[in-house]
Amino acid sequence: MFKLSKDGIRAAKIILLGIVLSLVLGKFLAILGLGLILLFRDEKRIITNEKAVLAPVDGIILSIDEDVNCNLISEINKKWTRITIVNGILDIHTSRMPISGKISDLIYTPGDNAGEALCQKNEKISLFISGAIECIISHNIETIFHNVSIKVQKGQIMQIGQTYANNTIGATIELYLPSDLKILINEGQKVIAGETEITEDISTELFLESSKQ
Repeated sequence: MFKLSKDGIRAAKIILLGIVLSLVLGKFLAILGLGLILLFRDEKRIITNEKAVLAPVDGIILSIDEDVNCNLISEINKKWTRITIVNGILDIHTSRMPISGKISDLIYTPGDNAGEALCQKNEKISLFISGAIECIISHNIETIFHNVSIKVQKGQIMQIGQTYANNTIGATIELYLPSDLKILINEGQKVIAGETEITEDISTELFLESSKQ
């Protein structure tokens, strides 16, 4: 008759426990992986108002700061309204054009890890967009796990709501708008990329005329 020793029984229990855990964790990791993949989906969004500035990402409005400077583009000396949006881990990580316009510049600002291997400070990837208005979108890269995959090139013409980037593991995005625009959203508000109106209507005549040239 087959019989295990005490050590054999102990080893068998450990092995069986390992098999059960691998089955449970395997399902959990599979579900987690599927969930992460879904966060990168580029789903179709209904553009609510092409005459307004729309949210560039899904997330929460962290802050709205008026009459601030932006040092990303030195040749433009004017005041901006800066809207900071947190694209959380559970938000869809696709970034969309807030207005129709031309990608006039792509700017990379190197950061400083401040002696911490996993953390970055002030590293940014920014887009300068020229359309009916000028605006700047700046993606902050805060850790080595954050990454921004830019899908556009300098000089490219994009339409409002089109995808221009994907964020990895969420991101903090700063949207710089002309200070004379009326802002419709509030701090703490949930916004949806391509749908939530950030500002009141703006004139589209300037971009329509430039696109004909």
